[in-house]
Amino acid sequence: MNEDTNAVKEPSKLVTYLVVAAKIIVYILLMLGLTGILAAICMKLLSFFKISGILEEVVMQSSFLAGSFLAAWLLLKNWDHLPIADLGLSLKGRAKDIFWGTFVALVIYAVGFGILYAIGEVEIAAVHFSAYDLLLSWILMLLVAFTEEIAFRGFVLGHLLTAGVNRFVALFLSSALFSLMHIFNPNFSLIAFLNILLAGILLGSTYIYTRNLWFPIALHLFWNWLQGPILGFEVSGGRLGGTLLSLELPEENIINGGTFGFEGQSYCILVTNYKLSEETRKRIDIMCDTNDGFRIAEADLKFRGPGDLEGTQQSGMAFDLKIANIARDGQIVQLARTEAQTIIDADPHCNLPQNALLWNRLKEMKKTHINWAAIS
Repeated sequence: MNEDTNAVKEPSKLVTYLVVAAKIIVYILLMLGLTGILAAICMKLLSFFKISGILEEVVMQSSFLAGSFLAAWLLLKNWDHLPIADLGLSLKGRAKDIFWGTFVALVIYAVGFGILYAIGEVEIAAVHFSAYDLLLSWILMLLVAFTEEIAFRGFVLGHLLTAGVNRFVALFLSSALFSLMHIFNPNFSLIAFLNILLAGILLGSTYIYTRNLWFPIALHLFWNWLQGPILGFEVSGGRLGGTLLSLELPEENIINGGTFGFEGQSYCILVTNYKLSEETRKRIDIMCDTNDGFRIAEADLKFRGPGDLEGTQQSGMAFDLKIANIARDGQIVQLARTEAQTIIDADPHCNLPQNALLWNRLKEMKKTHINWAAIS
């Protein structure tokens, strides 16, 4: 008898992917269900003991952590038949991960806040020190970090990797899900979604190699704690009371994050070869000098030329202009356009004798019919 007849047939990749997708969906639903039940119990206790403020948030976040952890434990034990340690919570030899996670968060905020403060996008209005508030906010952010890292890195990303999904695809998918779970946060936007997606990729960047959560937990903890309780930004759209710094924003925009906080901001980082032509250097200088799109476009027009309005030439000086310069004489060109439009409105069929000379000149200049539909 052939020995292969008794071998267990391996499930196809499609089946494996469908099973892991089902596990993730069941996990999220179970987590939300357990969290809802535990949160309802906590709300009753908070009302009975008349607890409010940041301590109330700590108690509520504890219920979220419990729901996240219990859902993971139930599925790991009863579906995967694995210990809870499979999430990646082992502390052995992970002191360096905690250090580097903390260090990366400090560097990000030192650079990011330093830039915003230097260019006047944030102003420090006041400083309020409260050891009690800072301690409770640190505990709150620790609970948030544990909750979200167990859910999205430990369970979701971990199961995608175990199912054989490409590590970078798995990292992207788990980060996208992580970002989408913030969709109901106040002032959520496309920029916020993209930034939280990138944050999820950063948080999971070591997990795909180590399968350990202590780097992302430390980074997540100090990311949130520095952002809100220390520096005074909104944290993912939510504002905490009792922050160390009170900030004033000259205006709410994507540079300072506006009402969503540090995660709602956007930067443009230009990376170039060190050998630059004179024109390239001028282009980069314009990008560094202003974030006004009209000024950048105007400068680009000067560098590239307008191209051919009636053809396919994308750049250069295709017009046979004797005096005018499209980039330099924008106001005069606009005035000429306004006057031309006035004449066309008054004489759409070219019948007025005072315009005969003008129409005859145009006919001489454009003797062939222009097929505007063919111009790309």
